[in-house]
Amino acid sequence: MLETSGTQPDKLSIVLPFVDAVSMDIKLPSNTGEPPFWDAHAQFLAAAGDKAYVKILVDDATLLADVERAGEIVSAIAPAAAVFLQPITAPTGRCDVQPGTLPHFFSTLRRRVADVRVLPQTHKMLGIQ
Repeated sequence: MLETSGTQPDKLSIVLPFVDAVSMDIKLPSNTGEPPFWDAHAQFLAAAGDKAYVKILVDDATLLADVERAGEIVSAIAPAAAVFLQPITAPTGRCDVQPGTLPHFFSTLRRRVADVRVLPQTHKMLGIQ
């Protein structure tokens, strides 16, 4: 399995023959503070093919428009891919998403993607880095 940020599609061909699954993050600019990687994510997802599943990390700083854009990319390129919506968890184990926010993001993704799941960052809840 390859765990990746999905920002270097040109490098994927080197390792793809050696992995069975690709866990690709879609980095949302509203909660990472980084520039958008929409094109790189789209190219990476296309190159990964049916080996890919997607993780989207969210917190209270996440913009709904970013979640929608991520859903558009997945539905256009890999509609059968599972999408794991992952609330960002502080090192203390505290989840940084208000109770009503996560269901709103989930329903937004489900309008475009059939297989959406919620996956907590259990390693942080357990104090494992």
